[in-house]
Amino acid sequence: DRIEKAIMYIKEAKGNVKMQEVAQRVHLSDRQFQRLFKTKTGYTPKEYGQVIRFRIALIELFFEEQNYQDVVFENGYFDQSHLFKDFYKLLEQSPEQFKRYINQIEHLLLTTIS
Repeated sequence: DRIEKAIMYIKEAKGNVKMQEVAQRVHLSDRQFQRLFKTKTGYTPKEYGQVIRFRIALIELFFEEQNYQDVVFENGYFDQSHLFKDFYKLLEQSPEQFKRYINQIEHLLLTTIS
């Protein structure tokens, strides 16, 4: 299916790909691609790409403990504030709030295991 191929291309590019290029690769017009992608996934291609890119950045920041500077530039963000905007848009919280949340979960898991 063409949309599944498009999803694969977006994931391989870590969300950093022009959606017009993806549409061409799966042999759809921009409008057809937008419509079919939204119908199949519930997201526009651009939204999906943003989620994929942000997911990778989260993993690198909080689970692989990379620094902000590296994560920002390796994942196609213009600067740190661009990454922070995605935090607020997608998680509705700051990176610091998210880190506290992750640490709290980790603490609760360690407490229940011990």
